[in-house]
Amino acid sequence: MTNASGSTQRIAIEAINFTKPVPENDLSRALTIMIKQGATEIYGGAGSEKTLYQFYQNGETYLSELINNDTAQYDITISFPSDKENGWQDRTTGFDMLVGFEGPKEVCRYPCPETALTAAGAVVAEEAVLTGLPEVCRRD
Repeated sequence: MTNASGSTQRIAIEAINFTKPVPENDLSRALTIMIKQGATEIYGGAGSEKTLYQFYQNGETYLSELINNDTAQYDITISFPSDKENGWQDRTTGFDMLVGFEGPKEVCRYPCPETALTAAGAVVAEEAVLTGLPEVCRRD
C-alpha cells in the first residue's frame, strides 16, 4: 500500500461481497485469519485468534497510519485449523478484500446508544459520531 494523498492517512481493510447473512455452514466459520505488518500482529494471531466469519462481521478494520509518500506491506494469512473436523469438507465461502484509506465515520441522525434520556425516559436524538450503525445512520 502506498500513500500518495499528500497527508497521513489511516489504512483499513474490509471483507466485501460475502453472502449476507452468512450461512451457519459457511467455511468462514472454520477458517482463521491473521493480518500482520512485519512481525506485528494487527488482527487475529496467537492469543486472539479470529475466524474469517468474525472478520466479515467486523467490517472496516483499522490497520495503521501511513504517512504521505510512504509504503506499507500487510500480510494476510487464512488457515484451516488442524482441530477442525471432516464436517467442513466441501464447504465454501467467497469474499473480496478492500484495502484503502479509512472511510468517513457514521454520523447518527436518530436515537443512538450514546444519547441521553430525558426526565420522562424518552431517548433524545443527538448527533454523535458512531461506527457500525448502518441501519439508523448516514454517511457524511
